[in-house]
Amino acid sequence: MANSDTEHAKTQNDDSYFGSYEAHAKTLRSWLILYGAALPAYFLKEKTFADLIRESGHGRTIIMFFLLGILFQVVEVFINKVTMGYLYLEEALKDQRKKRFRTTRRYLLSSWYSEQTWPAVIIDLGTIVLYGCATWMLLTAFLFQSPAAGVQPPQATVTPAAQSVAPQTPN
Repeated sequence: MANSDTEHAKTQNDDSYFGSYEAHAKTLRSWLILYGAALPAYFLKEKTFADLIRESGHGRTIIMFFLLGILFQVVEVFINKVTMGYLYLEEALKDQRKKRFRTTRRYLLSSWYSEQTWPAVIIDLGTIVLYGCATWMLLTAFLFQSPAAGVQPPQATVTPAAQSVAPQTPN
């Protein structure tokens, strides 16, 4: 037999914006971490790109920006994990211990933090700004590298099948 309170809560959650929020939050977090790790890894893996980055003089800054962006995301996840852990602990405690736990500094801070949106907004925007600066530096190193630096940007290759050839008409 179904619990009417539980069924009501399920219906209420299905109708709320939480599902949409959760999907967007997971997507953004995954995208930010993957972008911050995969893009520099790709550019550093390819010798031509790695040489261009090294010769640009901004290689350390680019890597630092990407690593800081990843660090921002990891710290945000860690803080949220600890916050939710204390809120869950309070929920799981029995009556007398629950009353005492609710007065602890760690619970009050966790409760306050769980109601804030500005930390996540600042951390996510900070990550996006760091990635934007690093990406801009990557692109400028790639597109505007001086030939005098000794490193040539890779040339686009066109296969013979892709070349445009006008049909010849017999005379």
